[in-house]
Parts: sequence; C-alpha cells; structure tokens
Amino acid sequence: MDAHITGSELKKSSSAKTIELGGKEYEIALDLNAICELEERYGSFDKAAKVLDGIGQDFKKPGAMHDIRFLLCTMLHHTDESLTERQVGKLMTMSEMQNIIDSLGEAMHNSAPQADDDEKNVKIPQEK
Repeated sequence: MDAHITGSELKKSSSAKTIELGGKEYEIALDLNAICELEERYGSFDKAAKVLDGIGQDFKKPGAMHDIRFLLCTMLHHTDESLTERQVGKLMTMSEMQNIIDSLGEAMHNSAPQADDDEKNVKIPQEK
C-alpha cells in the first residue's frame, strides 16, 4: 500500500471495531481524520501500520506503549474527539494490551482500502 489513501477509498465506517475499556464500550475506526493524524505522526499510513505490526506482542520495545496509546487515542476519536492521550492511557491496562493491539490491527485492516494488484490502477493524487 504505497499510494496515498483518499477519502473515497476508505471502507464505510461500519467496519469499525468495538472495544471495551474501563468497563465501557467504545468504537474505534480508521476514518479520514485518523489517517491524517497517523500521517502527521509517522509520515504515512503504511509506516503507522508497520509500527503496529512491529510491536506485535513485545510491549517492552522502546516507545511501544506510547505508540499503542497514540494509535488507540487516534482511532477512539471516531467515537469521542475530546479524548486525550492521557485519558486514553488511564483506560488501558496491561492485561488488556494484546486485545487492544489486536483490535487496532483489525480496525486498521478493516477500514483501509484493499491493495490493488494492478499497479496501473493506483492513482496518486499529486499526478494529473
């Protein structure tokens, strides 16, 4: 997935994932606003996905917890834009960490456009 993602390529937000945090259910999704935040932080959606994949089950990697909290907060903004990273951090527990990572990965996968095997059909917005 090397091309930029456009709003028209996003799957419907019905592909959002429900996750329970702090005894309350939240919907996480990769909407266009979340993609913009990920691009600001990591440079591209693809790089953000690689960060999440790189964490896997190893929460001890330097910066892993900060990245997980940021990714979760970014995707929780789909439900509640007022949430801060610190508030989201208070909702997270170590015992739920693998479920959080799995849910983030599922939401990213379900919301992102399908990779196109035919490179000729990939449209890069900057090209006319």
